[in-house]
Amino acid sequence: MNRTVHGIVKFNETDLRPSEGSFLEIWIAKKTDNKRNKVIYKPLDIKETTETNDKLLKTVKGLLELSQNFGFVSDIYVPQYILKKYLIETNCMVTAKAILSGDKWKIIELVKE
Repeated sequence: MNRTVHGIVKFNETDLRPSEGSFLEIWIAKKTDNKRNKVIYKPLDIKETTETNDKLLKTVKGLLELSQNFGFVSDIYVPQYILKKYLIETNCMVTAKAILSGDKWKIIELVKE
């Protein structure tokens, strides 16, 4: 959507269990809560889609440099769980998939070269 529209879809509101980096198509209703003076977005329909957005997902190649329990590839953060998942214990060259998480990029998948 955009940076001003955000929210949480609860598990009981859908049968979908997307993985990190999946794209979803979401139909929403916009409602104004006059008592709290705020806009509320309610999901009407949610489904996975094969469409992607290059502004939210990118591939990077480079040296994965470790720093304690995390790492960086081209100044993009690599969380500890990704290092464990891919059994990374030393600096190495990788090709990685990154997603925009808030205002920063985060690695979600990688392949050692």
